[in-house]
Amino acid sequence: MKIKIGSMGKPVLPFNVQIIDEKGNILPPNTEGYLGIRIKPTRPLGLFVEYENDPQMTAEVECGDFYNSGDKATVDDDGYIWFLGRGDEIINASGYRIGPTEVENALAEHPAVAESAVVSSPDPNRGEAFPTSYQKTKSLVIMKILLHYQRFRFIWLAKPAGRHFHKHPQLQTPLTLADFEAINRCEKPLPKNFNFAADVLDQWSQKEKSGERPANPALWWVNGKGDEVKWSFQELGSLSRKAANVLTKPCGLQRGDRVAVILPRIPEWWLINVACIRTGLVFMPGTTQLTRKDILYRLQASKAKCIVASEEVAPAVDSIVSECPNLKTKLLVSPDRWDGWLNFQELLPLASEEHSCVETGSQEPMAIYFTSGTTGSPKMAQHSQSSLGIGYALCGRYWLDLTPSDIMWNMSDTGWIKAAIGSVFSTWLQGACVFVHRMAQFDTDTFLDTLTTYPITTLCSAPTVYRMLVQKDLKRYQFKRLRHCLTGGEPLNPEVLEQWKVQTGLELYEGYGQTEVVYLKDKL
Repeated sequence: MKIKIGSMGKPVLPFNVQIIDEKGNILPPNTEGYLGIRIKPTRPLGLFVEYENDPQMTAEVECGDFYNSGDKATVDDDGYIWFLGRGDEIINASGYRIGPTEVENALAEHPAVAESAVVSSPDPNRGEAFPTSYQKTKSLVIMKILLHYQRFRFIWLAKPAGRHFHKHPQLQTPLTLADFEAINRCEKPLPKNFNFAADVLDQWSQKEKSGERPANPALWWVNGKGDEVKWSFQELGSLSRKAANVLTKPCGLQRGDRVAVILPRIPEWWLINVACIRTGLVFMPGTTQLTRKDILYRLQASKAKCIVASEEVAPAVDSIVSECPNLKTKLLVSPDRWDGWLNFQELLPLASEEHSCVETGSQEPMAIYFTSGTTGSPKMAQHSQSSLGIGYALCGRYWLDLTPSDIMWNMSDTGWIKAAIGSVFSTWLQGACVFVHRMAQFDTDTFLDTLTTYPITTLCSAPTVYRMLVQKDLKRYQFKRLRHCLTGGEPLNPEVLEQWKVQTGLELYEGYGQTEVVYLKDKL
């Protein structure tokens, strides 16, 4: 597909995307409207099902035959989508409708501007105006930056009773990668049962044993201080079974229990998540930047039975545990002991490697991600076993362009859904290697040194990172194997795309998605 710099590209299958008005009517090309996804007569598997505990909000976003994304956009005569901004962010100044991104991109062209965030303020004459006082709008600027950081979150939700995605009889034969892709295209039905650990990870483990997969780690972790972890799929399987036994035995957890996981980018984050999948537990990732109030809200709203956390989070948890009657177990990931906490690193070596994976249903809950809560309390977005575990097959194949020989470095924090996309499901569905750098704080020199030291083939990071990188003389760096670069989270100004191509010789591919819908468009 031809690239049009500045556009969102074209929709990918199975999504039928149109520009609609507030009532769901399709608008002609080059007309501003809302980006809508057709949900009738067939609702695409990649689209969320509902906002949990919020039927009114769910009803509001369904407009006739379409889901209204809330994003303002236009479509040109060639079918390319052009993003204008969130519907509630469009600025109406003297009758002119201005997307904040347009202004931010214009500001970014100035050599003295590294980053900008545009907001408006009420104006008695013009309706809205751009504020001139930074101090007056400081909190709004911070909120806008956070909103941009969140925008590239993808979501899948489990199917509630009465809502149907497929009307075909269930599959009876073992699933292959080709089957996963066909299910995404609605060409094959969902199976009754599916478990990502057993049906994907363990299958890659078997291919390693038989020599059908290249000698490439499943997980490759470094911290920049000389420490390194490399796990094959066989080792990941063995360790995650031991972790599953830790969760079900010393922790006393049962299928369906909810587990808050607040860990930085350390190997244990991947172990805990896979262990939860094996045992049918519902994991709920969160960033280590969550405040005491944030953690309290999440534990109370989810009725979590267990929290798995690092030592920097433990004091905040201890301060609110008396207000969380459902919380029964606290599991610490640290070499040090903490009063009142079980220690994962002490329990793991003692656990058995023997564990029978739970036969989870395809629509059984797998994970919960809390939304950013920029306009109210965070919503609990529930993901199913198949929607996360099967749903990212097309993303891994077409946007990430992965094969079992690739090494994927996704820079997302573990608390965001983008980590599930690039650092777990899309990558492992394709049998590729997940590369992780601990990097507690972003540093351009460390970042570039990593690309020159390790044979990373595929890179995904936020637009802000690329804006910082192109300020460097990138021609001085010899990246080992880098061939495919991606970004998302906010629109990237065309100048950065061009500078990256000139300096590295590599295209930079943008992807678009939402909390409510999987990877929807690209520029491939």
